[in-house]
Amino acid sequence: VQKSLASQFPQKVVFGDYSAESNPYVSTITFRDFSGGLGKEVGEFPKDINRYFWSRGAITEVPGKVFTGPPQSTVTFGNNSTAVDFVISQNVLYGAYEDSGVGGPGLVQRLSGVGGSSNIRTLIAQPTDFQAGMLNDTITLAVATSSGVDYSNGPNDTTWSRNTTPMRYLAFSEGNLFGVNSSGQFFVTPNLGSSWTELAKFQLTSSDITGLIPGPQADGRETVYLASRYGLHAYDRENEQFVPTPLQLGYASNAGDATIEWRGAVYWTSGEQVYRLTPGSPAVIEQIGPNMGVDGVPIQGRIVAFTKSPLHLYALYDNTTAPVPFPRFFVLRYNGQSWHMHAAAQISNLVPLRPTIAAGLVNSSHAVFVGTGGGANPNAAYQTWPYPIDTVNPRRSATQNTYDTFFDHFVSTPWIRSEGDQDWLALHLIVDSIHPSSSDRIDVQYLLNFATDDTNSTSYVTLGTVRTTGI
Repeated sequence: VQKSLASQFPQKVVFGDYSAESNPYVSTITFRDFSGGLGKEVGEFPKDINRYFWSRGAITEVPGKVFTGPPQSTVTFGNNSTAVDFVISQNVLYGAYEDSGVGGPGLVQRLSGVGGSSNIRTLIAQPTDFQAGMLNDTITLAVATSSGVDYSNGPNDTTWSRNTTPMRYLAFSEGNLFGVNSSGQFFVTPNLGSSWTELAKFQLTSSDITGLIPGPQADGRETVYLASRYGLHAYDRENEQFVPTPLQLGYASNAGDATIEWRGAVYWTSGEQVYRLTPGSPAVIEQIGPNMGVDGVPIQGRIVAFTKSPLHLYALYDNTTAPVPFPRFFVLRYNGQSWHMHAAAQISNLVPLRPTIAAGLVNSSHAVFVGTGGGANPNAAYQTWPYPIDTVNPRRSATQNTYDTFFDHFVSTPWIRSEGDQDWLALHLIVDSIHPSSSDRIDVQYLLNFATDDTNSTSYVTLGTVRTTGI
C-alpha cells in the first residue's frame, strides 16, 4: 500500500518576480536524465524525478543525453523449437533447441558465423544445458541431456559423439568438464570419451539446482559453483565436498534463474535483484540492483539469463505483466557501476518460452544475441544488437551508423485533470537535439487514458516533430 497526500494545499503567496513556479495550480517537473524504467507506474517524487517509467531502451550512459539504441536485426528459421542455450565458439553462434520437430526431441544448430546456418546434431532427448570450453586441449561443444552428453571436439563441428552418462548441468574448469545430474550427484571428467568420476553429492532435488558456474575462490584458484534456489555453494577440491558460501538467502521459487562469473566475482539473481559475491577472506556480498537507487533501473519482474562481454554484464529481463504495447523481454547492461537499458526484444507474435542470451564475436563483429522460440509463432528466432557502444562519439563506430528505427520513453502522469476552476494538466516540453533529419527525427506524442487506449497506437496525438539541431 502506498499512501500519498491528495488534499488541497493553501495557495502560494508570491513576492517579487512572478514565474511559472509561482503559479498556484502548476507543478513543475524537470527531467534531466533519460535512464529507462521498467514497470514503474507511479512516480515517487522527488526520488524518481529523473526517471522515465516505461522505455524500450536507448544509450543513456552519458548523463543528460540519450541516443537511439544499437541497430537490431532478427533472424527467423523454420524449426518448431524452443531455445534452451546459446554458446559462441570460434566465431560461430550455436543454439541448442528442444522439441525441434526434425526427427528428434532436441537439436543443435549452427546459427551464424563460419560455415553458415545448418542443423549439426539431432539429440535423442531434450537438452538441459549447452556449454563450450577447453577439454583435453581441444575446444569442445557439450550438450547435457537426460540420456547423456552429446559432444563435438576439434575444428569440425559436424562430427559428434555421445557419452551415455545423463547430466543436467555442465561447466568447463581448468581443463576438465564438471557435471551434475538430476539427483544432485557431482562428476568430473578430463575426456568425454572416457567415464566420469563421481565427486560430492549435493542434497537437493533436481528442481532446486539451477546451474554450474566456474568462478574464483578465495585463494585465486578457479573452482565450480553450484547455483540453487537457496544461494551459492562452492566446490572444495581438497575435501571433495560442496560448502555453502555466505550468499545463502533461503528458498525462493525464482532464485538462481541466472548466475554468471564476471570480473572476478559471481553474480546470482533472486527475482529482480542481483547479488554479487566477491571471494576473499572474508567474502563480500553486495546487492547491486538493478532496482536500487539512482544508478538502478526501476523494474518489476525477474532476470532470467546473463551473458557478458569485457565491458558489460548483460541481463535478460522478463516482465510477464508488461502492458501493451511494451515488449515482455528487455536487455539490461551493467558497466560495473550502474545499470542501463540496452534494447527491447521486439519479435512480433514470438514469446521466448525459455529465453537465452549470449554475447561475443561472430562473423568478426561483436554482438549481443537473444534467442526465442515457441509462442504464437512456431518458428524459432534470434535477435542481434552490436557492441561495444561509443557513447562519446556515437556515430564514429561503423556499427552505429545505423540506429534502431524505433525507441521511446514514456512518462505516466497521474494529474490528468483537476476539479472546480483549476486548469487541467499542462505540459511544456523543451527538446534539445543533435543531428536529427527527415528520417532520423524525434516525434513528441501524448495519449490520454493510457490504461484503455494503449492497444491502439493511432490514439496518440503528435505535438510536434524535431528534424533540426537545437532546442
